[in-house]
Amino acid sequence: MSRSILVLSTALVLLAGCGDDSASNGDPEADAAAPDAAPIEPDAAPIDPDAASIEPDAAPIEPDAAPIEPDAAPLEAAWVVVELDPRRGLYDLDDAITASATAYDFAGRVIPGAKVSWSVEPPGIATIEPSGVMALLGEGQGFAVACVAGGSCGRAAFYVDAAPPSLVVEEPARGALLGGGNQRTIRVRGAAGDGGGHVSVRVNGVPVDLDADGNFTIDVEARFGVNRLEVTADDGVRRPAVRELREVLWAPSWIPTDEAGATIPGALELQLDQALLDRDGPLELPDGGGAVVLDELALVLGALLRLADPATLLGDLSFGDGDAMSLRADGARLGEPDVDLYFVPGGMEVFIRLPDMEISTSGHFVLEGERIALDGALHASLAAFARLRMGLDGQLHVEVDDVSVAIEALAGDFVDPAADALIGTFGSRLRDAAEALTGEAVEGLLGDGLPALVSEGLVSLLGSIAEVPIELDPNIEGFTPVTLRLALSPSALELRRRASMRLALDARIGQQGAVRAPHEDPGVPELARPGARGPGPGLSGGVRLELINGILHEVWRAGLLRLSPPLPEQLAASLGRVDIDGVLPPVVAPAPPGSAYPLELQIGELRLETHPMMAEVGDVYAISIRAGLGIRVVGGRFELAVSEDPDVSAVLLAQAGVRAVLPPDVLATLLEAVVWPQLQEALAGGLSLGFDPVEVDPESLQRIAPRLQGLTVSTRFGLDPAFEGDHVVLEGGLDVELQLAPE
Repeated sequence: MSRSILVLSTALVLLAGCGDDSASNGDPEADAAAPDAAPIEPDAAPIDPDAASIEPDAAPIEPDAAPIEPDAAPLEAAWVVVELDPRRGLYDLDDAITASATAYDFAGRVIPGAKVSWSVEPPGIATIEPSGVMALLGEGQGFAVACVAGGSCGRAAFYVDAAPPSLVVEEPARGALLGGGNQRTIRVRGAAGDGGGHVSVRVNGVPVDLDADGNFTIDVEARFGVNRLEVTADDGVRRPAVRELREVLWAPSWIPTDEAGATIPGALELQLDQALLDRDGPLELPDGGGAVVLDELALVLGALLRLADPATLLGDLSFGDGDAMSLRADGARLGEPDVDLYFVPGGMEVFIRLPDMEISTSGHFVLEGERIALDGALHASLAAFARLRMGLDGQLHVEVDDVSVAIEALAGDFVDPAADALIGTFGSRLRDAAEALTGEAVEGLLGDGLPALVSEGLVSLLGSIAEVPIELDPNIEGFTPVTLRLALSPSALELRRRASMRLALDARIGQQGAVRAPHEDPGVPELARPGARGPGPGLSGGVRLELINGILHEVWRAGLLRLSPPLPEQLAASLGRVDIDGVLPPVVAPAPPGSAYPLELQIGELRLETHPMMAEVGDVYAISIRAGLGIRVVGGRFELAVSEDPDVSAVLLAQAGVRAVLPPDVLATLLEAVVWPQLQEALAGGLSLGFDPVEVDPESLQRIAPRLQGLTVSTRFGLDPAFEGDHVVLEGGLDVELQLAPE
């Protein structure tokens, strides 16, 4: 509170200190105020009326000599000083001016009663009587010239301006929403004029031609976001030039909204690259219980195979008719699996090699009437292949498309050595049964367990982000907290051979109930259509800029920028109540070149209206705020990093009295010093997003591996996001934590 009063007081003191006695700064008003002293030679060249400015003459030298005695002989005048009364920097046509002249001799003494002849340059700008009384006739710069006998002359400059130039901006409308279709420019149209007959118009610093009636039109290149259009009309005399500032929101296209919210297509993009599947290191699982963190999916699948329970894996697996042969699997050990995973169009390919698989068996085999016991074990080395088909049908689903098993080596270790010989004989009935038993054991694992693992993991991951609440509470008095709902659903799946899997998700940003926008609302501004990105290392994600702007748009629709904030007591006494209304929704746009931040937060056409006590109406301002914006990773979550030095400007749209209660520049200073730090803190902490760890249902996994007590998938992002095209790009990886029970 005290800081805002100090800023206001300082600004008011500075304003009060600007009077007619200020030093000249080079503008017409300062130059005209200083009396001229240098004499004009009779034969001097005429003064150019179109000259930009004429340097004022030196101040008169105070006479040091004694005054001239009345009876002394007349002295020759050395110079003449001309002064104007009243002394002003700028005169209107109906102002009454009286010129006076004082002649000095070469000793710097005043010559009393010196006869003066008056003239005005250039002719036609004014008339002057022998008494020095002037009548102004035209606009521009002029000089009152006084000459005495002997040819010494003096002059005083004056500037005449009947009124400031007229300026009317007809297009675009203030706070307009533009774009769509093939429109890539913003048309600025209006008219300007001046009583002096000369006026120049510029739009964003670019000169604009006027027709005979003073009309002008120019097409300005549009930029995504809030476009600031500054139109000036300059007659070359009055300073500062007449200025009109307009802000409009432009986008090449708009995403429509309804009463419940907006749907942003392809708002979020998750990409798993082949590097995330490749196995680079050894797999070590502790015999005791505890947690194991793996960062490659091939290692995760290998761990599940090692943890697989043989009884669960095999079930009631047996071959034979019971009389001539009976071969039953009583248990199994898969050994150390070697797993390779590859992305392919339509799904994934899985290659598994089990070099030392062991199946314990029981049963018998009758050969030529002799019963041979099959109690013992089968030792096998085999390779397996499975293709997983992945698709979207409202949600992601995974199916096994093909499973094949090739037995590289098979040997028996039975109680009866005769059984070992039969297993080693190709084409024998017992070997065929042993191969079938071994193959079906692995096919059951790949056909049932593998898709369950992939499906449960991905579905759980998507389920965790299916609905994300967004709580925005700026903790600023006068602001109402806003609760939004962000729902993400898969909309596109693209798999590239041995490269990547890209999953696009649509975002639905909604309110708790139906709301209506406070002003015209064509939808969420769209910078570019969604498009795929190239592969990256491990896990990467892309967040469309439209998702951020969609959230800001819904915050605006919820009325967060329509408020009457409380004022400090000292300000309330003069301003009364203040109402704020955001005509345009806030927008995040690519930052201009040279900015220290990749993005820029733009709040344009923020109307501020004062309601002073004992007054029916107050002053109305248009506020514009721009601030650099970045995104940083804090504790696994993404937060906005907002510049501490915003660009705040204010324009006076209407004033109730002779003067505005606050000059626009003072109001802008107050907003930057008092209000912005609170908004900065609210933006940085209020729009924090992140992916919480995903816990896969352990029941679905314990059917394969009973030791597995839990499986948690966490995202890992090490660097702050970058901005590419229309995406905020995230790079990182996945950590899969296995909670194991002791053996």
